[in-house]
Amino acid sequence: MEQQEPTQRDWIYLLPGGQSAEDMKSGRMILSEQSGHSFSSESFRSLVKKGVIKKINRFDYSITTLSDATTKNNNK
Repeated sequence: MEQQEPTQRDWIYLLPGGQSAEDMKSGRMILSEQSGHSFSSESFRSLVKKGVIKKINRFDYSITTLSDATTKNNNK
């Protein structure tokens, strides 16, 4: 069985404290360490939709529109 290379997404998450996260999992861990309670994936997505967490295009640093906040990267 071949080992798959990790995929790099087209975006990063900009968290409220100014840190960036490569993916939702690391973003949730950072927020959990800062706040003292754990964040579910649903609560993380909700914060993205509300604009508390910014989803930023990695290449041109533009902010993803709120309607596109949960779009998955299908380019493989």
